[in-house]
Formats: sequence, structure tokens, C-alpha cells
Amino acid sequence: MRVANPITYITASTPLGVALVAASSRGVCALALGDQKSALIADLGASFGGDRCRPADAETSAVVRGWLDTVIEALHAGVDGMPRILSAPLTVPLDLAGTAFQLAVWRELQAVPAGQVVTYTELARAIGAPRTVRAVGSACGANRVALLVPCHRAVRQDGQLGGYRWGLERKAQLLAWERTGR
Repeated sequence: MRVANPITYITASTPLGVALVAASSRGVCALALGDQKSALIADLGASFGGDRCRPADAETSAVVRGWLDTVIEALHAGVDGMPRILSAPLTVPLDLAGTAFQLAVWRELQAVPAGQVVTYTELARAIGAPRTVRAVGSACGANRVALLVPCHRAVRQDGQLGGYRWGLERKAQLLAWERTGR
């Protein structure tokens, strides 16, 4: 049985832990970080429907495989030990699924330069919805493409980290790498 718009994924060990990168025929739809490959695969299946998700293989289109490989390569450390994805934005297409509100938050996050942070309050103001600070935080938490939509750059008004879908320790490390370049 052929599945409409399948989700193809690969996993790899990276300086950020285990990474899972998934793509549809429209673009990268997931970049998840964690400690266990099996948990990341299970979460992918729960998010997109397990029958749609399959590991990359010889049948994977060259275009999709190229997107997956590009992201995995950029997750590996450069000369300074920092994952290359943090210092140079990737130009892979994204297949983002969310509400209009979430998409607005994610677009705004993509404009935040590496090494800088933005508060949830500033994000709410930037999208023209200043009373939606909690909803902005929820939109950050719903982001399925870590680093490609850099929700790790969103912090609380008091400068504290707030939450991070892939763990606060990982968020702190990402921000430290971006600030210091190592």
C-alpha cells in the first residue's frame, strides 16, 4: 500500500545528542533532539502517523535524501566544536504545519540572529499580538524543527530560559555555543 506524502527520516549521533531529521516531499518537517533514537522515532510516528513514517532507504528520492543529509551534516561540529547549523542558516525548504498564529511566531523566530535572544513578550509584540505571551510560548513548544526554527533563542522576560521541548540543558548549551562560538 502506498502512503500519500510519506515522511522519510534519518537519525544520527551529534554533539547535541541523537538527532532525527524527517522530510516530506515538500521539505524538512521535523528535526528532533534527544537521548534515545527509539523515543525520537516513536514521537515522530505519534506526530505524523506511524504509517506515514519510514526510514530513508534506496527508494528515497534524491531530493529528500539531500535535504536530510544537509541537515545532519550541519549538526556536526565545525572546527570550534560548535555544530555548524548554529553559525550558518541552512537553505533547505521547510514543511511546517501549524496554525496561522504558530506560523507567525516561527517566522519571527527565524529572523532572530544567532547569538541573540528574544523574549516571549517581544515575540508577541512583533507579531502584533502583545497579549498572547503564553500562546507564543506554546507555539515555541509546538515547533517540530529544532534549530531550523530557532525557538531556543526565546527566553522569559526576566532572562531565564523558560522551557525547551528538547531539554533545558540542551537549550543552555545551544545559547552558550552561539554566544561564545565554542
